[in-house]
Amino acid sequence: MPAPAEPTSPTDLPVVQLELSRSYTSDEIRNLQDAALKNETVAEVEAPAKREEQKMQKREILHATLNAKINFYCPNLRNTRREFEWVSYWYSQSNRMDMVGTKNVDGFRNFSFNPASGTFAGYWYHSFCQAQGDKICTYNVQSYFTGKKYTHFTVMEMVTDTSNGANILAPVITENCVDLRASGNSCPSVSATHCTITSISVTVP
Repeated sequence: MPAPAEPTSPTDLPVVQLELSRSYTSDEIRNLQDAALKNETVAEVEAPAKREEQKMQKREILHATLNAKINFYCPNLRNTRREFEWVSYWYSQSNRMDMVGTKNVDGFRNFSFNPASGTFAGYWYHSFCQAQGDKICTYNVQSYFTGKKYTHFTVMEMVTDTSNGANILAPVITENCVDLRASGNSCPSVSATHCTITSISVTVP
């Protein structure tokens, strides 16, 4: 009779996404990891604003989309690549500009739009929590973007400086991890510990 397989060590288990506002037991997290291991995939979080984006497309006059792929290194997450996407919408009737995150963008802060010049700027942000090995980690991503609405089109760009916070407008990614316990596990608060951004690729999809 063959010997039973040895249990998978925590470091061999896949990374799973956790809800920021929920508490988990270690068994619940292990079940999520086992399920992900069977499926051999971990789905990336799609912003729930996708439906809102589709509704806006029916009413929008001008729009622009940007996609950013950021490669970064964190002490616990190691080398990682994550994708982000967002859209600007301008409406002629109200001369208003709205922003919508469509992939791994939770919202926008310090956003401003000048109706006279058509220029706009702000920060998009995204927070996510993961169980990885024997740790639970919270990550926060923030990046600055600018744009301008012309008569028949809109352009938008993102700051791609990889100085990791040395430039106030450079993208910033932080990591905060706590040890996994038997129960009462929840995502830790956002930390000031910076990850290292190694490269940024920004394209128009």
